[in-house]
Amino acid sequence: MPMAHVVVTDIAGTTVVKPTHFLKAPTVAELRGLVYESGACVVGSRFKLLRGHCVLQNDELLHGGSISSPALITLVVLPSAGISEDATPLTILGNDNDHLSVSVIDVRTSEAVVIIFRYFLQYGGGVCLGVMATELAPIIGADVVKLAKQASADAIFEDEDVLGSGWPGTIVGGGRLWEVVGGIDSGGILVRDGSSLNSPQLGDRLATGALVEELELLGQRLRYRLRMGRGPRVGWVSLRFGQKELLDYVGVDELPHGNNLPIRTGETFRAIIQLTDLSSVYRFCAIAWHEQNPKMELAERLLAQLSALDPPENDTAAKALQLTMSRVSSWWQTGV
Repeated sequence: MPMAHVVVTDIAGTTVVKPTHFLKAPTVAELRGLVYESGACVVGSRFKLLRGHCVLQNDELLHGGSISSPALITLVVLPSAGISEDATPLTILGNDNDHLSVSVIDVRTSEAVVIIFRYFLQYGGGVCLGVMATELAPIIGADVVKLAKQASADAIFEDEDVLGSGWPGTIVGGGRLWEVVGGIDSGGILVRDGSSLNSPQLGDRLATGALVEELELLGQRLRYRLRMGRGPRVGWVSLRFGQKELLDYVGVDELPHGNNLPIRTGETFRAIIQLTDLSSVYRFCAIAWHEQNPKMELAERLLAQLSALDPPENDTAAKALQLTMSRVSSWWQTGV
């Protein structure tokens, strides 16, 4: 008679159901009952159980595992508001052959797994090439909440009304846009409450890669409004630090007035780690993953695979690919 030895952890790696031996292979429904008993989820909440990258069905039987190496099942709690259990993030290209597949070592098993970087649709019509933080975190041994805070993009799910009032903010277009290019080693650049360099610092930094709209420019000091990326919604920053550029002028926003633009909600389940931000996640991964996936080797492989990709027919996706190639190339050349 098939037996099973199973352990359930959440996406941060915390044990939810301790290693359990079954004399008879249990169904996934039975395992869900143990999850409820553990207190990790209240009855009525929605979650999925995954084995590797495969979502387990309730009537499926669980086999395998041993006392020394139990089968690893991952608990993923699903969002509740406005999104069905089966909803998936919107991507503009449905075929996995259109996306970037990268082989890495999974810190949980020390075996090779494939991470697929997809072209995610962004609010306002933009596109980014990335992977969900909830998918990446268990592979690299990172705390998913901390990892999600590093995300610079949010996913839109297929059955939600993205034009509804529940989505944050409407911003008027037409302003001058700047991209943050400094602060790579420090998680972003300093933001102050006022134009003076002696004014109080705000708690968070403005992340490298963020896109901001110019509200006021006094010499080398810029008052901005965040348009895309992580950081304080408004504040004052310096354009330069010594001889180093901190922000790069990218042009005038051509979006029509009244367009809703992407603003991070801060919700963990939406967070997308863009391929351009992958270098920064090494600060949050497990030491073992860092050793198994050396940063510069990964950058070199990514650059080679990106160069071999056929440009998408979708113009917005093609621009996202071009931007990604440029930034990964910079990462590989500079080592940061």
